[in-house]
Amino acid sequence: MANHKKIIFIIALFLSIAFEGFSLDLPAGNKANSFLGVTVENIYRLDNGKLAVELALDLNRVNMKSQFEQVFTPFLYNGTDTTRFDSFCVIGHKRLISNERNRRMMPVTFYKKELLPSQFSHPNIEVARTSGIGTYHMLLLTNWRDWMETATFSIESEVRGCASCVKDIARVDEDLPLAQTDFVKRSFFPEFLYVTPVAEAVKMREISARAYIDFPVNQIIIYPDYRRNPSELAKIRATIDSVRNDKDIKITSLHISGTASPEGGYQNNVRLARGRTEALKDYVQGLYRFPAGFITTSFEPVDWQGLSEFLQMVNGLRTNPSDSIRFDQFQNINYNPHTIGVILPNATEILGIVHSGIEPFARNQKIKTTYPSQYAWLLENVYPALRHSDYRIQFEIKTFTEVSEILGVMSTQPQKLSLAELFVAANSQEPGSEIYNKAFELAVTMYPDDETANLNAATAAMQRGDLIAAQRYLSKVNQETPEADYAKAMLMLIQGQEDEALQLFNSLANSNSPEVAEKATRARDGINDVRKANARNFIPVN
Repeated sequence: MANHKKIIFIIALFLSIAFEGFSLDLPAGNKANSFLGVTVENIYRLDNGKLAVELALDLNRVNMKSQFEQVFTPFLYNGTDTTRFDSFCVIGHKRLISNERNRRMMPVTFYKKELLPSQFSHPNIEVARTSGIGTYHMLLLTNWRDWMETATFSIESEVRGCASCVKDIARVDEDLPLAQTDFVKRSFFPEFLYVTPVAEAVKMREISARAYIDFPVNQIIIYPDYRRNPSELAKIRATIDSVRNDKDIKITSLHISGTASPEGGYQNNVRLARGRTEALKDYVQGLYRFPAGFITTSFEPVDWQGLSEFLQMVNGLRTNPSDSIRFDQFQNINYNPHTIGVILPNATEILGIVHSGIEPFARNQKIKTTYPSQYAWLLENVYPALRHSDYRIQFEIKTFTEVSEILGVMSTQPQKLSLAELFVAANSQEPGSEIYNKAFELAVTMYPDDETANLNAATAAMQRGDLIAAQRYLSKVNQETPEADYAKAMLMLIQGQEDEALQLFNSLANSNSPEVAEKATRARDGINDVRKANARNFIPVN
């Protein structure tokens, strides 16, 4: 064989990597422009506790004198920890014959290109020939060690000439490492997004209550000691005093509205409703000396709405006797929800009369004549509750600006704080702290139907890991806003619905809300970056 530039290599135990292949030319042989192409194809862990490394060796450009050989030894290291793998050899023809004669062979040798690798198998190595006769794939295995999570894969080589003299040693681990293992599982969690409530220019609030003032028949004069009047009048005074004596509150108006029950002539009911309302106004005015015009009044001659509500309640109880519905204005009525259907078997028909368009007095007379026994029961048990005085106090609460003052009020009288003030209190604290969480819980307790309060409460619940509460609060957020969608995406992500969350974040990246768009973009990019990082087990070293 005239030109024995045939290459022989020996394979023992090699590594494998999991990623897109990375190739590097290692100096091979002892002639100019002679290189061994090494591609790190994959590094991965096996279920049996092994680390696997896959390499592809391209010998097409190796040019070596016949009497020389080059031994390559792959190894993995991290600081002082090192694992070396069995070497493989690229060998000239004469050197091969010499090694065979002196029994200096490595585990597997290929010295004729026409021979298939399977004819020279080794128990610990899998070799497959691809891309013609010049490229071979190698699989190396070693026991996994924790330090291999982030380690460097490299190869050192040694060129030997005649008489086994060492001609050259090049340590690739110092100059040309091939890859860095990366088995660290990364995670990414987007930023939570809170919505800043709109501050109220003036904090206007109101208190509404109901009193049952007793009057002698057909009279419009209040007798403070008559029947229930001592306690009912005391309730009115206590309600007014609760805001009037507070240094942080200024009462702006008081409205009193009176009603009468259906029995009697309509004009007389007008007289009674108006007169009794004015009597209560004069009583309150005498106690507090409010400015002229401060107390306003209105009246309703007959509280048909109250009677309608009661009859509707009866119908509901007949449908579902276990229902515990009560209306405040009927709280003093003694009735059994299981038997009331017997007492008022015609509640539906009576309700129809109440809602009919006939004249008020005739309406009451029709109930009385058509259903006399039911009317007698209503007259005794329900009509008294239809004679009531409703009062509404409107007042302005001081605006708090200092954080320390807000925190003090929050601990003693949180009802004085607006959503914006509670938000200031939360932001003054460490996220997730007790006061931080308390501020958002108070906000949603005092403003249960407010979308912003529910949205922020849901976010705070997610942040502390209470997903049940977060879901409950989010269910009350009906508006389709970018902020609400962002919170829903966050909940999906926490619940493990990463694909759905990523899709929503991607959509929100184009939101018309700059803050939402910015945070959603970072969320989308962060999740995608982590996915890519966790999909690879090594990083090529350039």
